[in-house]
Amino acid sequence: MTIKKLSPEIPLEHNYEGRFKGKLWCYAAVILHDTIEDDRWGLGVAVADEPGYHPISGLYAHASTFEEMMDHADDLNLQRNIPRMQGAMIIASTMRTLPRFMSERRRA
Repeated sequence: MTIKKLSPEIPLEHNYEGRFKGKLWCYAAVILHDTIEDDRWGLGVAVADEPGYHPISGLYAHASTFEEMMDHADDLNLQRNIPRMQGAMIIASTMRTLPRFMSERRRA
């Protein structure tokens, strides 16, 4: 098992707090589009009630197992005072929200 954890400088450099200001968000374990050193799992930012997630480059954080990356995401979320259950609820909310184009098609 391998893991590269997100360094504290990255969220500051990419201004996650500013980009998602006024929104409830958390870190989430996600599948990387491109594997890095045979690692398939990375981090993303999930915003409550918004579909999908905002990927974080696998160059900044990657792991070989979901469990490793989810534990890392939980640790990062706890630093933001987001407990595991609240993080899970935020992530779940991203899956129940239909993208605008899909909801418009349903009305037609």
